[in-house]
Amino acid sequence: TVEGDLSVWRRWQAGETGKGRVILYAGDPEPPDHYARFVRDQLRTLPGLDARVRAALAVNKPPQVYWSVLENGITAWLNFDDEPAVLRLPGGRELRLDPYGITVSGRGAIRTFRKSRLRGQEMGIRSQK
Repeated sequence: TVEGDLSVWRRWQAGETGKGRVILYAGDPEPPDHYARFVRDQLRTLPGLDARVRAALAVNKPPQVYWSVLENGITAWLNFDDEPAVLRLPGGRELRLDPYGITVSGRGAIRTFRKSRLRGQEMGIRSQK
């Protein structure tokens, strides 16, 4: 809310959303996995959801892997963990992410960016087939 003004929140709770829609989460924000599962399940029910977002929702991934479908249609994946992660894409293909690595996929290409262990802040780039 803006500066403690709950009027918008109260209108949303009453179903007053204009042309939009509000999905309220009544659960506890801890642990965050429960909230993430709620958001995933709600997104899957939306009829007008972009096919690329739907595809990302179908990926079997560990909870510490986060993703975003970018405006250009590419999907960015972040493994926010000390251990490597394996994602199982629709169709059975696997995608491996380095610890704290970022991988982008789409348009038939996969690129991985990772922090170089030898050079500190420099980013290394490698392709994965």
